Amino acid sequence: MDLKFSLDEAIRAIVKEENTLLLNKIKDLLNSAGGAMPSKPLSFNETLEYLSVSKSFLYKKTSSAQIPHSKRGKRLFFEKSVLDSWLLENKVRTVSEIKDLANTFLSSKKRCV
Repeated sequence: MDLKFSLDEAIRAIVKEENTLLLNKIKDLLNSAGGAMPSKPLSFNETLEYLSVSKSFLYKKTSSAQIPHSKRGKRLFFEKSVLDSWLLENKVRTVSEIKDLANTFLSSKKRCV
C-alpha cells in the first residue's frame, strides 16, 4: 500500500509539472501572437542607432519627407515597423526572378507574324 501511495504522488507531481510547462508555453504564444502592446515610438537619436545612419542623412530624409516620421513640436518620432517597411521598399530582384518575369511577359504577349 505504501508503494501505491508513492506512485500516485509521483504521477501527480509529473502531471502538475507538465501542466505548468504547457501554461507557460500558451502564455508565451499569446504574448508573441498579437497580445503585445504596440511598440513605443523611437526618438531621433534612437532612430540614428537603429538605422546606423548619420544625423545629416536622417535630417535630410525627414526634411524632404523621404522617410516616414511624426513631428511633435520640434521633436521627431519614428515607428520601428514603418521604418522596417521603408528599408525594404526598394527590393532588388534576383537574376532568377528577372528571368521568370521576362518569361511570363514573353509568354503572355501574342506574337505578330
